[in-house]
Amino acid sequence: MRYKEIILKIKTKDAEKASAIVSMLDIGGIYTEDYSDLLDCPLVKNFALVDEELLKKDKETALLHIYFAEHVNMEENLIFIKERFDAEQISFSVLENTVKEEDFQNNWKQYYKPLKIKNITVVPEWENYKRAPGETILRIDPGVAFGTGNHETTALCLEKLQEVLSPESLASQKNKILKNPEQTEIKDNDFSNKEVADITSDDGKETETEKNNSQKDSDRNPDASLSESLTDRLDHKDNIDIERKKTTRVLDLGCGSGILSIAALILGAERVDAVDIDPNAVKVATRNVSLNKFQGKFRAETGDILDRNRNFPSIILNEKYDIIIANIVADVLIKLCDFIGDYMTEKAYFILSGIITERREEVISALKKNGFKIIEDAEKRGWRCIVSQKTQREKQ
Repeated sequence: MRYKEIILKIKTKDAEKASAIVSMLDIGGIYTEDYSDLLDCPLVKNFALVDEELLKKDKETALLHIYFAEHVNMEENLIFIKERFDAEQISFSVLENTVKEEDFQNNWKQYYKPLKIKNITVVPEWENYKRAPGETILRIDPGVAFGTGNHETTALCLEKLQEVLSPESLASQKNKILKNPEQTEIKDNDFSNKEVADITSDDGKETETEKNNSQKDSDRNPDASLSESLTDRLDHKDNIDIERKKTTRVLDLGCGSGILSIAALILGAERVDAVDIDPNAVKVATRNVSLNKFQGKFRAETGDILDRNRNFPSIILNEKYDIIIANIVADVLIKLCDFIGDYMTEKAYFILSGIITERREEVISALKKNGFKIIEDAEKRGWRCIVSQKTQREKQ
């Protein structure tokens, strides 16, 4: 198959928003050529011998490379892009080229390198990567499916999934909040086994040290309710024990490359079901799960989660999940909130990503309206990931 490459020249500050808009289209692939933070890269900082041509690259503009199948109606797509870009006040110019499928694959791969996201390192299948002792590797070949880990939406989802499925990490965060009651935002941290051992006993109960620290903070802080409110978001961590992690069932909506499904299995989920509206994504996800040797614990199906009459995925009928992940656009997430609770166990977790900051309040409002408790609201470069929990409270 041949692909038509459309290159949009945009301002660097608009790159993330432009990429999100283009991702709504039926595209074969997309990547952003952005050199604005080149000088912040450790490899550039620490090495004197860097290609001068690379350093001369324009830092104020970015190139958005979009690949469409040759038969796609380009005029309609460009009209859509122009309308959305105009609405967001994104200025752009268009370059056009035609490339063979193999050229597209090679062009795309050169920008995809191993990436560490908290305790998991995402490694492209074609990379000759040497695993460090104790390092957790997730191998993937995304092909033309969304989900490499590089985009903030996927990275945030992967971070929060690790937290929900790792009670040790959550206990550590709770202890740090207790020690710093003035802290109003939970920061991302790397958690070592030693750190966990210092604050929890073998049976998961609070240690004497943690009790003492908590008491000291309570004495120091005249407003005890403040300390309690800051830890309320972390109380859900006590509900997940090691045994439950072994039986956790996960649903990955909009699975793309399968990166989040694989991460859940690596973290100990018993089974993962995945759904995507794109049949190619389902194939790619299934192949990547096999690449990581989890094929016996994974099912995937092409379907439309919002079409409850004709194309609704059959694999989730009559199922209940402990964790549901949805890395999709805000419009779909808002509609999901109305009924997704029907497919969740008591106190299950709903992790939502793909939300631009401007749509955050709408998504949170839809969650609360349908009886979900907001556990955490994380942000990275203008994108939000919301961790929520199903409650027994009636819908508003």
